[in-house]
Amino acid sequence: MSTTLKTLSLWLVVIVIAIVVWNVFSAGATREEPLTFTEFMRMVEENRVASVTISVPSNQIEGETKDGQTFTTVVLDLTFDGLVGELREAGVEIEVDAQDQSPYMAALISWAPMLI
Repeated sequence: MSTTLKTLSLWLVVIVIAIVVWNVFSAGATREEPLTFTEFMRMVEENRVASVTISVPSNQIEGETKDGQTFTTVVLDLTFDGLVGELREAGVEIEVDAQDQSPYMAALISWAPMLI
């Protein structure tokens, strides 16, 4: 193996390691504890929530408080009585993120039990 190829391989390994280390430390700094649904509803009732994004397939709610803090929580059923009404009543900006699943993934999931 030529020295140029060895040097190039070494730099490639160094760059990959640097990227991995950066991702590990930057992800750890932004990680946050999810709120319980009760804490979320309490914050809505206290008028502390500025905006939310509701992800339809995962039933996850991501949001931001009026003082700029971000949070996440999970709702068991998005048809929870009064959730949207309470959010609107509190003046919360609501956004819905309907992540469509790939038709290939849907077919794979539906056919997987038969293929196994």
